[in-house]
Amino acid sequence: MQSALLDAIRGAAKPAPWAQGSRLAKSQLAILERVEGNDFTFCVKPPGRPVPFTVVLTPDDSWECTCDDPNDPCPHVVAAAITLRRDGAVLSAPVWAWLEYQFQRIRDPHGDPGLEVAREIVFPDGQRETVAGSLRSRFGTGEAARLRLAEGDLKVDPLLLRERRGGLPPNTLLGLLGLLQESRNIFLDGEPVSFSPQQVLPRVAIRDAGADVLLVIERNPEVSEVLAPGIGRCGEVVCALGATDLSGQTLAALPIERRFPAGKIVELATRVMPDLARRFRVHVESRRVPRIDPELTPWIEINVERLEGGMSVFPRLVYGHPPSARIDGTQLVHLEGPLPLRDLAKESAAARELRELLDLVPGRRTNFQGSEAAQFATKLRVWGGALDARAGALLSTGKPLVPHVEFASARDAGVSLTVTLEAHFAHPGSQQRVDAQAVIQAWRDGLEIIPLGAGEWGVLPTEWLAVHGDALERLLEARDGD
Repeated sequence: MQSALLDAIRGAAKPAPWAQGSRLAKSQLAILERVEGNDFTFCVKPPGRPVPFTVVLTPDDSWECTCDDPNDPCPHVVAAAITLRRDGAVLSAPVWAWLEYQFQRIRDPHGDPGLEVAREIVFPDGQRETVAGSLRSRFGTGEAARLRLAEGDLKVDPLLLRERRGGLPPNTLLGLLGLLQESRNIFLDGEPVSFSPQQVLPRVAIRDAGADVLLVIERNPEVSEVLAPGIGRCGEVVCALGATDLSGQTLAALPIERRFPAGKIVELATRVMPDLARRFRVHVESRRVPRIDPELTPWIEINVERLEGGMSVFPRLVYGHPPSARIDGTQLVHLEGPLPLRDLAKESAAARELRELLDLVPGRRTNFQGSEAAQFATKLRVWGGALDARAGALLSTGKPLVPHVEFASARDAGVSLTVTLEAHFAHPGSQQRVDAQAVIQAWRDGLEIIPLGAGEWGVLPTEWLAVHGDALERLLEARDGD
């Protein structure tokens, strides 16, 4: 593989990068550091550069380098390929000095924890030298050729130059967590650790406590030690402590507890817990707190009850199918099942549509009698919203009305002929009759039903009226005019 890869790189390289890479390889400036399967990772450090480039050679005759050289392959890839072909897959011993960070635990005069740090240059022969000033000041002396640094080492250099008594300031430590997160040369009182800028948050738990529900914000069990204000240790990782506005810089304010009696559980579930969930993972250990379903949306359910000659209508603004919660004024009332996350904008839109289409207000009962009831029932039949079971049954079980029109004639002593008209509508098998004029008027008003009394409704024969309604109306007018 080494020969084929080198041939591919030689064929793709321009003369100048090939020559530069050959010189780097000849000077032993390409070091094989890691072998993973057939992937070879090299450290290539040009003269005078403290931060080396990383080159990865892969078995499919491809290569990568962390430099921004416009040539592909660059001199560093060439140097790595030549070294691999010459020396084989043999890991190299360290040839450059490196930087270590030695952190130590301290206590300030008030007994609060803190950290101080010393930087040491470690040479391949094991000798050590404490860095007293700036790393960059060593570059002009030619010492950069002996040093292997990382980008993070250069970035933290100005943060550690200021002389100070006591531990490192919290802001400096937070900066170090991010800048040194790639470093493998960090020690805490002689033990190797790694840095991470990721925040570790307090643990939030909801638990049953007798008749109440207890909200607890407590120390995250992953935090094994507080090392400094805002800085904690989780095993072998030094990280940032999050939400210190609640917990305190050293977690001294924890635990925080708040009790919620039974009447406040809905407030806990719908207001307090969603607010906390925006910052923390909330562990619900209580059996009395309903779960939150963010997919539930508000809608209008209309309840209808029969009245003598009319109906009573009560619209509700609810969540869930079937409703698991309703809105009473400004309060959410739990009915059963999961609780929603309230969407005030959608609630307002649903209430506004109800008012515009049906002239109703959620939570307010309205009664309709006679023709008003028929008009409203017709609106409900074409309304696109939801009705409860009683309302649906009321509007769907109306009695179909059948027209009855009869003419009668009689002679008066053989001189004149009298013709009479009797018209009404009735449901087959029912003794209830509806006057034809009332049916015609309801039809003209665009209604589909008409009250029959005793809480019952008659369904107009609209198709028959469309054909014969005008003629019947003229006959009734002629009859009544006589």
